[in-house]
Amino acid sequence: MTLVINGQEVPEAFFEQRLQEVYPEVQQRLEGKPPAIIELTAQDEARARVIEEVLIEQEVDRVNPETDEALVQQELQKMLKKQETKRQLKQAGQNRDRVIENMRKQLYRRLQAYEIMEAAMRQDPPSDEDVAAFYQKNENYFKVPEQVRASHVLVRQSGEAGRARIDEICAELDGGRKFAEVAREFSEDTSAEQGGDLGWLPRGQAVAPFEKVAFGLEPGQVSEPFDTQFGWHIVQLHERQDARVQPLEEVGEQISMMLLRERRDEAYRLFMEDLKEKATIEEVKP
Repeated sequence: MTLVINGQEVPEAFFEQRLQEVYPEVQQRLEGKPPAIIELTAQDEARARVIEEVLIEQEVDRVNPETDEALVQQELQKMLKKQETKRQLKQAGQNRDRVIENMRKQLYRRLQAYEIMEAAMRQDPPSDEDVAAFYQKNENYFKVPEQVRASHVLVRQSGEAGRARIDEICAELDGGRKFAEVAREFSEDTSAEQGGDLGWLPRGQAVAPFEKVAFGLEPGQVSEPFDTQFGWHIVQLHERQDARVQPLEEVGEQISMMLLRERRDEAYRLFMEDLKEKATIEEVKP
């Protein structure tokens, strides 16, 4: 079947290219589903992507918006610095200037498409009242669980051998060495580079034995050695933060950006739906 959009036949190679791009995404999303379902879903999504791209291209032809030539040149200079482009131009030989001009035209066209999509999505920022209303309606989203900031030293050996090793490290701390210094030298965790610092740990994210110890310490306190499924640990607690609800002042900008993004996405969806409704889209047998 050949896809024809407003009388324009879409090359089969274009569809196949989009199918190859979409297929891994669909395969990952539908992992475990029958291959036939994955194949059909990928074809449907590739077809939808092709239709949108062609309709945007046709809209560029219809509107022919102006774009900033200086920006085109700026993007072209970035492209010309890439090794792949340099190889392409070297292979082009005497046709080098023509290849560069084609790149410029493609960039100009791409920016025209961007101008059209940006115009379709343009929205005013949400008002303070909109942001406050969302916050009041969704206050549960902004609950922050109790959390601690801690560092640890990890010895990945288990059993008595691991216990003996962690005891040796404890002796280093008892001798007056700083926890971060000891963690950098002896810890077998990736956090060693940061002096064992694990950052903030919300309750419920660490394995139960580790959480029990970490949340049972006072700021500045260092734990006795203990073991988990990962090995033997020593933990130092730095700070504790009780469960709380983030105030509107703290999350207002985040809410505003989210609402604006949602409005832009919806505006783009309606724009594309309008183009599709006005378009003639056919699948023609060869």
